[in-house]
Amino acid sequence: MNHSNYVLNRFKICKIKKRKRRIFSILLIVILAISLIITYCIKIINPIIYEYTSAEIERLLVKSTNKAIDFIFSKYNYEDLISINYDKEGNISFIKANQIEINKIINSVSIQTQNIIDSSAKVGIFIPIGTCSGIGFLSGKGNNINISIDPVGNVISYLKSEFTQAGINQTLHKIYINVQSEMSIILPFTFKKVTKNIEILISECLIVGKIPNVYFKTDNLKDFY
Repeated sequence: MNHSNYVLNRFKICKIKKRKRRIFSILLIVILAISLIITYCIKIINPIIYEYTSAEIERLLVKSTNKAIDFIFSKYNYEDLISINYDKEGNISFIKANQIEINKIINSVSIQTQNIIDSSAKVGIFIPIGTCSGIGFLSGKGNNINISIDPVGNVISYLKSEFTQAGINQTLHKIYINVQSEMSIILPFTFKKVTKNIEILISECLIVGKIPNVYFKTDNLKDFY
């Protein structure tokens, strides 16, 4: 091999090595940039989006629950849920919950609430891109980005009862419905669940007559006779 060929080969080898180092450097920079972006999303952006979106989802769940309850309970009165029986002395002998009707109501509330949530979830939640940045003076500015939300499909409802003394031989009986619902926020590289527990007074009645103490010790309508 003559000297010129040797020099040419060495030049090619050096050029290849430089190209490999350049490619390696570029890949390293890209990997570092992606790592920084992911870290920024997880540590800065995701918590901001989660806080903002959680508040919006809670409002959505409250609105959906109230709408379902207003629609369903417009058809019912206290007497449809509870029967009160008196003895000859005018004292209450027993209180009976209409379990068939109560179960129907609970199922209806759960299904109706879930249907409303499903319809709302299709739209998603919009948040200004400036808010996502985590920079204070940019909050609320810029185009909106759509955050996907996913209804988990787990709405649980039940009725609870509360007796309070309202005077001599007078008792105020309140019936509440408790609705627990969940939604998931789909965030970059992760997802979070939001659970909301809502309790709403749906009916009350002033009962005249002495009520056995056993009713003051339970808030579960299933414990009634």
